[in-house]
Amino acid sequence: MKKNILILLVIGLAIIIGVYSIITASKYHALTSKIKDLQQLQLVSIDERAASINYRFSALITDNNITNQEMIDAAFLIEEFRNITEPYGALTPLDEDEGALGALYAVYGKAWKAINYKPSDITVNDVKKINNSIDEFRNGVKALGH
Repeated sequence: MKKNILILLVIGLAIIIGVYSIITASKYHALTSKIKDLQQLQLVSIDERAASINYRFSALITDNNITNQEMIDAAFLIEEFRNITEPYGALTPLDEDEGALGALYAVYGKAWKAINYKPSDITVNDVKKINNSIDEFRNGVKALGH
């Protein structure tokens, strides 16, 4: 009698654990698919922010001259670019494939080396190089989105 009760208890516990595992797995897969959608949105957002930064850098050199105020504006744009990837990095550790974050940082690192100028020394040619590196960064971000 005690043996039968113990067997039924073990079987019941196994069934409960199995059902719980199935429910948890389906919730996990639903969550990761939502995270992938959020990551795609973040990549689009990063691309749009990079396009905005690129446009504003271009606006600095419309007169082929950089004034003191434009140097200050360049400093703010450089700082804005420094923080451009943060939203994506917050979501990636939740993803199954963390290689995307490494790829994004590789693309970002290459662009950052070209953009990291001292604003007081920035020239029109530097801004043109910055625009080219931002274009390359945007192309890399678009490639990650596919």
